[in-house]
Amino acid sequence: MGDTGEDMTRALQVAFTVMAGLLVVAMVAMWRAGDSASAQDLLGPGMSAATKKQADKQRAREEAEAAKAAAAAAGHGGGHEAGKRTEKPKPQHSKKAKVVASTHPWLANTIKGHTGRVTAVVVSQDDKFVGSASDDRTIRLWPVKALERRPPPCVQFNVDLDHATMLAFAPDGKACVAAMGQEHVLRLYRVDPKDKSGNGVFSLKQQLPAEGALEYEIVGCGLSVANPMTRTGCTYVMAATAMTELRYFSIDGTTLQTIDTKMIGQVYACLSPNGHLTAVCGRLGMVRLLEVQGKGDFIKAATVMDLTGHSGEAQHCSFSLCSTRLACVGGDGSWVVWDVDVEFDRGGDAKKLASGQFVHPGGGTKAVCALSPDLQVAVVGCGVRLFFFSVATSELLETIDDAHTSGEICGLTFDAESRFVCSSGGMDKRICVWKNIAGARFKAAALNVALIKAGKDRAASERIQASLDGTTQFIASVASV
Repeated sequence: MGDTGEDMTRALQVAFTVMAGLLVVAMVAMWRAGDSASAQDLLGPGMSAATKKQADKQRAREEAEAAKAAAAAAGHGGGHEAGKRTEKPKPQHSKKAKVVASTHPWLANTIKGHTGRVTAVVVSQDDKFVGSASDDRTIRLWPVKALERRPPPCVQFNVDLDHATMLAFAPDGKACVAAMGQEHVLRLYRVDPKDKSGNGVFSLKQQLPAEGALEYEIVGCGLSVANPMTRTGCTYVMAATAMTELRYFSIDGTTLQTIDTKMIGQVYACLSPNGHLTAVCGRLGMVRLLEVQGKGDFIKAATVMDLTGHSGEAQHCSFSLCSTRLACVGGDGSWVVWDVDVEFDRGGDAKKLASGQFVHPGGGTKAVCALSPDLQVAVVGCGVRLFFFSVATSELLETIDDAHTSGEICGLTFDAESRFVCSSGGMDKRICVWKNIAGARFKAAALNVALIKAGKDRAASERIQASLDGTTQFIASVASV
């Protein structure tokens, strides 16, 4: 009986093995036929989860192979021999759009060098260099005498941990104040382009205010230095914020006076070159004039007049180099030139000399302006366009479309001889130098009159004729527009 029991056990084991093999074969056949549900029924509920997982993997492999075969067939386009290798298509790299400079004949030079948006451009009052600032965290100096050189020489200074949004130079060009874009502070620098001591062209002298940052963004700054020879003016630094605060500091950062202008938002502010006046542009369309009192030492600043003429916000203003004129532009496309050579303490009022309209696209675009030192031309920059106006007649003399390729023009400045005007602010990261042909034409006309009046005065005639020849040659250097 023992042998019989063992035989029966072996027979049952063989039977189970055969049955298991048949089940596996049946399951595989069902998988290949896509009938995974039947396979699960055969294997029983205890094995259904594992079996489903394996079936899903198998189906995913088969679908991937089918998709690969279909893609290969599509790559051949139906007209190539089967089995030939399909070339991988080359990736299409988008080429960076090339920045094209303006083709206007008044363009004298395009100055490159900044790697970020140029936020400010200003000529020093001593007419030795053009200062520019950028969000690439640098301030650069370009010699005025080399503005037409390609490329002009440049001295660069790196701004630590921030970038400058505005620049203002002292009358002698030996000091500069810069408004910082992130910290809401001013930095006062000593400037010496020919420095050989190793201290650098710019050396930080003071951060203002000394007690810490201002609460809001700085929208205007200025630096005034007393003239010990003429005993005029006083030494101070001005800062205006985007709200209603106007503050005056000593050069060591101490606050001398804080004024609440109550202008419901200040857009821009600047100082006259002689430091006598402060102009503040407001959102209500007026420009407030404040007179600074003091000789040598700052005493106080007080409002003397509100200039009107804009139905939208007053967006920008600029004093002439002689401090006797003030140009203003508004968001409504209006521009005005004022005579501010007035004794305000004796009841005098500023007088409107010229006004007009320019094309303003609106939509948050801000306009800027500048007056030529010879008081003949007012230039307005708005969007990417420049407009040249006659101060004497308010006539539009020239329009330059696409002065910058993109962005907004945010800076305009003339050299002291009124020969060139520099613009900045487009996203093209450049400074454009324009010949002031409109002003040169006025100068040529005035020299012709002066030549006639000189009569038989040989020395005066020769001097005037030499100046007239140079001006005529300057005008002839560009094609007729």
